Amino acid sequence: MITTTDISMIGILVKPNQIFFSASRTSSTAINAVGYIIYDMINTNIGGCYETKMGMITATVAGVYYISFGFFTSENKAFMVDLRKNNTEVVNRSRRLDVGTGRFTKFELTTLVYLEVGDYLHIRV
Repeated sequence: MITTTDISMIGILVKPNQIFFSASRTSSTAINAVGYIIYDMINTNIGGCYETKMGMITATVAGVYYISFGFFTSENKAFMVDLRKNNTEVVNRSRRLDVGTGRFTKFELTTLVYLEVGDYLHIRV
């Protein structure tokens, strides 16, 4: 909700209720069991919604969030990656690579998620 302190005396919105973050991992750590992806390099964190210790995105503003992330896999192991809202699956992407492949394969997942203030998201492998 926009308040009068968010608008300058000449009517310009000075404190928008916008959330935007961009993050990446600086290492390629193999995940061989269920775990959450934690991005350790924060490029942008407008709104302060991304928390690096737990890898959570916490909504500070209610609304529809555009979420997009990518990941790499290697070898011929089964895997599943899902986006979880308040620890409940929102969307998942799973695939078993062909036997004998040893190259990296890139996948991307993009979705819209409605969040209330305090809702949180995790990316689980």
